[in-house]
Amino acid sequence: VAQEVSGARAASADLASVAGAALRDDEVSPDALRDLGADPTAVLVAWDAARARAYARGRAGALARLYLPGSVAGHRDVRLLADYAARGLRVRGMRMEIARVEVLRDRSQTRLLRVTDRLVGSRAVRTDGTSYPLPRDRPSTRTVRLVHHDGAWRVASVGPAG
Repeated sequence: VAQEVSGARAASADLASVAGAALRDDEVSPDALRDLGADPTAVLVAWDAARARAYARGRAGALARLYLPGSVAGHRDVRLLADYAARGLRVRGMRMEIARVEVLRDRSQTRLLRVTDRLVGSRAVRTDGTSYPLPRDRPSTRTVRLVHHDGAWRVASVGPAG
């Protein structure tokens, strides 16, 4: 079952604001994303919003909790965030623009999705407020495996679309 996302910018913005409202200012947690329903696109968009919030705040621990423990993708993402922090940078305005989500496997605790998206709007911001736009991503297609763990959907792996 494929879900075409028309008006991806509007859909991303609307769901991101819902996810942002569910999170307190001092908290970035997948637990706040539990009640968004079973729609895989809604879960993915809300997860992306929580990830963007972790990057904007420089919260590596919060970012790691969005992934299944032991996830290679999670380890790489946390390392990237740490690299930005080591240079005195935060990433703000990060947003994934989702073009297509196809459910390849849907089980009660695991979902395998084929996702076409791209990163837009990101800026690297120094502590003095100086900011630099990061390059816009080109659309790419990957498989994303979500696992329902400790009451919330977490990313277990990200791989080639195959």
